Amino acid sequence: MKKMSAQKTRIEFIRCVDCKAEELDRQGYAVKADIGGWDKPPTIMGMVPDLRAKRGDKIILGKFVRPEELGAVEKDYKKFIEYATSNEDTSFRVYLISEDHEPKLHQIY
Repeated sequence: MKKMSAQKTRIEFIRCVDCKAEELDRQGYAVKADIGGWDKPPTIMGMVPDLRAKRGDKIILGKFVRPEELGAVEKDYKKFIEYATSNEDTSFRVYLISEDHEPKLHQIY
C-alpha cells in the first residue's frame, strides 16, 4: 500500500468534511465544521468534532477517519460517544474518508 503524502491526506480530509457539511446544509441543518470556510464547532467535553450540524432539537456530531484509523475510534472518541448516548437528540457519526471525496458513513452512536 502506497503511503500518501500528508498534504494529499489533508486535502482529502478537507474535501470529505466539506462535502458532508454542504449536504447537511442543503438539508436545512445549521452546520459548523472544523475546516476553513465554516464556523468552528463548539468544544464538547474537551474535544472539537470535525462537524456539528443542528436542525431543531436534532444534533449530529461527526468525525472523519481513514479505514486504518477505525480501530482507535471508540477509544479516541469515547467522549463524543458518551455525549451522544446521554443526549437523546444527539448522534455521533463516524465517516470514512474516501479518495472520491464522498465520505462514507461507517457507524452511528
